Amino acid sequence: MKINRLHKRGFSLIEVVIVVVIAMILTILAVGSYSAMRQRRNLRAAATSFNSALVTARSYAVSRNEWHRVVVQFRDPTTNNESPLYWIDEIPPGSNTVPNPAIPEPAARPKVTTPQGLPVGVHFLDANVAGTTITATANNYAIIRFFPNGSSDEAEVRLYEDSVVANRPTPIQTVKLYGATSKSRIFGDATP
Repeated sequence: MKINRLHKRGFSLIEVVIVVVIAMILTILAVGSYSAMRQRRNLRAAATSFNSALVTARSYAVSRNEWHRVVVQFRDPTTNNESPLYWIDEIPPGSNTVPNPAIPEPAARPKVTTPQGLPVGVHFLDANVAGTTITATANNYAIIRFFPNGSSDEAEVRLYEDSVVANRPTPIQTVKLYGATSKSRIFGDATP
């Protein structure tokens, strides 16, 4: 009885090239997906943090029975460079009826909270406060007031992430504040 011996053979050059090409394609897809995920995560974290400042300002206004405001700084007023920050001030009743001042009115207790910056790559796009649209390119500040009765200015602030991921629109998060109740909600949009 004759036993057939199997011949051991290696991979051909074409088979190796095909495997390498498939591995490269999978790597490119994974890197693109990771970049998009990181972009969405940074933007969502910024929107959540800003939303927390709105909730805190409402809480301060009600619990302390004093007017408060959230100051959204788009640009540094001295250098006019982009400088996205936000913080909470305690303000005198009846103050700051202008939602986009060049310089905010003096506060009764300035910077009740430490000014917070946005993560790298995340910026304020614009704000709409009490029906007035405030663009980050033309204004330094937007002011959102909170009152002791639990209400606030009606407001909508949009944030975006500027890193470019191929074939994907720039992601935007909108933080909307409902004036009558000062309740806020975060919405995700696809494009500016």
